[in-house]
Amino acid sequence: MNQVHRFLKYTKEKSKHHIFYCIALFTGMHRSEIYGLKWKDIDFEKNQIHVKRQIIYERGKGFFEGPSKTESSKRIIKISDMLISELRRYQALQTKKMIRLEAIQPTPLLFMNTKRGYTNGASISFPP
Repeated sequence: MNQVHRFLKYTKEKSKHHIFYCIALFTGMHRSEIYGLKWKDIDFEKNQIHVKRQIIYERGKGFFEGPSKTESSKRIIKISDMLISELRRYQALQTKKMIRLEAIQPTPLLFMNTKRGYTNGASISFPP
């Protein structure tokens, strides 16, 4: 666990993808499920993430939201107070960025590309 803490300390200081790594390490979620997360999937009161969808890529279609692969892939994951705290911090940063850019409406997505669309992770960023 010491290596995980060192890694997360580093990403918190140096990487804009810190929250992605936190979610992946502490939930075991698949990358496509993490990219499919919306803020409404995070229950801050009950410390839970509701896994309901994934982001799929198809040549010619691009990225789109799709259902979880199986019924058992839809699940509720209990998360720690630390991860809730990191999610709140990330949400505040995302909101601040949107205000600074005068975005008309908040984004429902945790992760998106620079055009406020779905991402594959190579282009995770705050909303434009």
